[in-house]
Amino acid sequence: MSQFSSKTTGGLGRRALLRKSVGVGVASTIGVRSTRIAAAAGGDELWRFEADSIIVSSPTVVDNTVYFGTNGSDVHAVDAETGEEQWRFEADQYINATPTVVDEVLYISSNDHHIYALDRTSGDELWRFDTGHVSRSSPTVADGTVFVGNGDSGGKDTTGAGLYAVGAISGEEKWKFETNDRISSSPVVKDDIVLFGSYDGNLYALNSETGEQRWASETGGGQSSPTVADETVYIGGWQDGNVYAFDVDSGDLRWEFETDDIVSSSPTVAAGSVFVGSADNNVYAIDADSGEPEWVFQTGSTVASSPTVVGERVFIGSGDGNVYALDSTEGTEIWRFETNDEVSSSPIVVDGVVYIGSREGRDEGIIYALEAGIDGSSEGSRAHDGSLNHHETWRHAGQDINIDAFSGGDDGGTNPVAAIFRRASEDTGLVGTILAAGIASGGYLTYKWRQSSRENEEKATETTGSVANPSHAGPGNGDVGISSYSEFDFRETVREGSQYQIEAAVTRGDHQSAWVITYNSQDSETIQATNIEEFNDRIEPWTKFEDHPHLISVYGYGTEPLPWVAVEPADYPTLIETAADYSLSQRIAFVEEACEAVHHVSRYGFNYDVLAPESLLVTPEDTLKLRGVLDYITPTEKTPYEPPAKKQGQTAESAAVYRLGAIGYEILSGQPLDDAGSSVTPPSERNPKLPKKLNRTLLMALAADPDDRHETVLHLRDELDQGLR
Repeated sequence: MSQFSSKTTGGLGRRALLRKSVGVGVASTIGVRSTRIAAAAGGDELWRFEADSIIVSSPTVVDNTVYFGTNGSDVHAVDAETGEEQWRFEADQYINATPTVVDEVLYISSNDHHIYALDRTSGDELWRFDTGHVSRSSPTVADGTVFVGNGDSGGKDTTGAGLYAVGAISGEEKWKFETNDRISSSPVVKDDIVLFGSYDGNLYALNSETGEQRWASETGGGQSSPTVADETVYIGGWQDGNVYAFDVDSGDLRWEFETDDIVSSSPTVAAGSVFVGSADNNVYAIDADSGEPEWVFQTGSTVASSPTVVGERVFIGSGDGNVYALDSTEGTEIWRFETNDEVSSSPIVVDGVVYIGSREGRDEGIIYALEAGIDGSSEGSRAHDGSLNHHETWRHAGQDINIDAFSGGDDGGTNPVAAIFRRASEDTGLVGTILAAGIASGGYLTYKWRQSSRENEEKATETTGSVANPSHAGPGNGDVGISSYSEFDFRETVREGSQYQIEAAVTRGDHQSAWVITYNSQDSETIQATNIEEFNDRIEPWTKFEDHPHLISVYGYGTEPLPWVAVEPADYPTLIETAADYSLSQRIAFVEEACEAVHHVSRYGFNYDVLAPESLLVTPEDTLKLRGVLDYITPTEKTPYEPPAKKQGQTAESAAVYRLGAIGYEILSGQPLDDAGSSVTPPSERNPKLPKKLNRTLLMALAADPDDRHETVLHLRDELDQGLR
């Protein structure tokens, strides 16, 4: 541990420093008496590009082209001088990540579980790599390798989350390092070390060649991306709201600086200062060596945007809808540009122009080109590292990755369709190109047919086992699979009702705990076939689902000697009972996990229509579990929230969005929802500690008209995830 290991906020305490801020748009500066607002040129709009979906992705600018992603699943390439679109590539789901461009290739990750390599001049796909989970981590590329993280949003999936190293040309996995929670942080590479943060609360340093861990240091976790300057790595903490500085070689803590809320902004270092935003609405300047505060600038809302520096200017966006240019030495405002909505995207400056994205209402986004008011391009460590976005002179810009290599070059290209087409067009001209197109398309269709067949076979395998069978070993929890009632030793009755009885039991072989639920009758001989059918109708769908970390697991079921089902013991408190014990960010994560679980069962065509606030349980490990099958056998006492009646447009998905919105409203505001159909009180009016930007997310989910709600529960989850950015 270094001499700076103790926490410091400098000679002037952090809260004392904040008290010197007298209003939005005013800086407090150590050693500077004046808090004047300077006037200077800059902030004029040069052009705007209007996208048909929300923009969280940050723009990368290379060779006079602006590249960015949208929540509508598109990657856009736009002329940097005119704002005219050059091409568009469509993935299958949201793109919150930021593109990385190396030589002739663009790399991007998507919520559809894939990393894509695209021809940056045309947008043509070169390859895609399946990470198995949502990927919001922006990739970085170094020494011919793409590094990117993955993991379900809000989840605790310990089996799939991790950092991948993938061949930049081949698209083949080189290695994977598993973490205990998802990775939204974007990795950076210095020499032979790759650094990244995880929601499991650690900053990791790995050998970039082998994936072996060098060190791991505790942080507040989250999506803040690291940056490296002068042998020190800096990163923000999501759970604790701290900014950390670690020795890049050893992982020893040099200092930590406390803010008043989560830090999802990624720091940048320039001229001996660390610049970073916080969900406490502030932008901070911190001495890079000591961790002492230099100044703080207060905006009107959450600052999830990551700063960039040019000369003595700091540029950053805010949830208050403004893009700010600040004096880097004093923290005073030089200019601000007002957009129409929140700005979570991070700026990049190229040749005196600021490029940044903004949300535009419910479904749209805008990329702005603004006059910076200062010559030059982004200089700080974040732009140099390529963390989130970059321009042409970033750390790893010199790599040679040209398009020709993808037709079977150095790394052995894995896109045979593109290779057939490319080779034929080069060797035989137009006729060969036409023939190649036929061969390639036929091969592609055959490939997709085989892929679809495999997926259907896998799904069929997952859902085998009908109620006609007397017993069934459910997907269960890990290796627990119970096929016979005789496998249990019963210990005690947990609950008994008029129709069902729950008993605590252990399996005789490996002593695994379970709850066994049986159909309760005074005389088992009088159970009719209709009783068995009714019981089976309630439990059968849940025996078909693949296990999910946020659902009570089904271990097995059968009909002999009585209809029964074995499930994971669920003697956990409800989230409603314990919500006050958790921070706002933790409660938001729990609601996101509920969205994930509801989406999971809806994939099988099931409508979780009895979901109630009491359906959300919390384990001793602080993991959310939905009661699942228990809600259909022993319902909670509270009636589930039901959406307002409407003549048309009410689907199972829109109803699920409403229920989860109502549950989220109660958990986050601390008070139950008003009567359905009435005017809903904004949740921040019931709980003033809630960021006002959450009002829109929850009120949209609770809209009386289903057409005005989020399209799916995953859209709701993603907006919640952005609620504190």
